[in-house]
Amino acid sequence: MNVIAGIVGALLALAGGLFIMVVQPGPSGVAGALRLADGSEYMVTQTCNWSAEPYTVEFFMKPAGGSWGWCYMDHEADRWWDVQLTHDPATDSVVITEQGVKRAVLDRKQSTFWRDGMKGDSTAPQQIMPNPRYAFPLK
Repeated sequence: MNVIAGIVGALLALAGGLFIMVVQPGPSGVAGALRLADGSEYMVTQTCNWSAEPYTVEFFMKPAGGSWGWCYMDHEADRWWDVQLTHDPATDSVVITEQGVKRAVLDRKQSTFWRDGMKGDSTAPQQIMPNPRYAFPLK
């Protein structure tokens, strides 16, 4: 009986540890960033909400010498891992992937933003702000 209780306890501890590792709590901050040769900056941030809606994921853009713009991504996301922002010069777009899956695209020429699960595009930026919550990482 004690062996069974020990196994059940170990399995519960393992499940709890996996939940914390995958969902929350976890780091808040810049998940991925990109600075282009023209001086424009782009970044994806995630903020742990410590609630039933684990993370808020946001996209920020800043033209060289301009103000930060913001686009909504998700307010009920699990933690994002391996976020990459790449510039596609053929379309002049910034492509955002998470674990190799395309999550969003900013069309710099058209000033439109598409995100996974969204019907159509929205105007980008959706809001101008003085500064994002997290600073652009220096490289």
